[in-house]
Amino acid sequence: MGYAAQNIRVNAIAPAATLSEMLEKWLTTDEAKRAMAAQTPLNFIALPDDMARVALFLLSDESRWITGTVLPVDGGARPPEPGAPVAAAAPLPRRTVRRPVPGAGPGAV
Repeated sequence: MGYAAQNIRVNAIAPAATLSEMLEKWLTTDEAKRAMAAQTPLNFIALPDDMARVALFLLSDESRWITGTVLPVDGGARPPEPGAPVAAAAPLPRRTVRRPVPGAGPGAV
C-alpha cells in the first residue's frame, strides 16, 4: 500500500486451471476435461484469453479504485470453509509417466 500515495496500484491475479498448452498435455481426453470443468460452478475451464481480460481490466481506468487486491479468477471454485463437508470430485484419469532408466542409454525407458 506504500505506493498508493504515488498513484501506483498493485494487484495480483490468482488464476485457476487455464486450458493452456501445458494443461492440454495433462488433460488428454474429453473425459478428463469434463471432469476438471465439473469442479467449478461455471462448469468450464478458463482459456488464456479469460486471464488476459482480467489483466486488461486491472490495467485499465475501470479498476482505478482497486489496489492491494488478489483477484481470484477461478470460475467460482473456492476451497471449502473449515469443517464444511467436501463433495467428492470426479477423479481425473491417471497418466503413466515414463522416466529414463539411469545408464540405459539414450531413449531407453
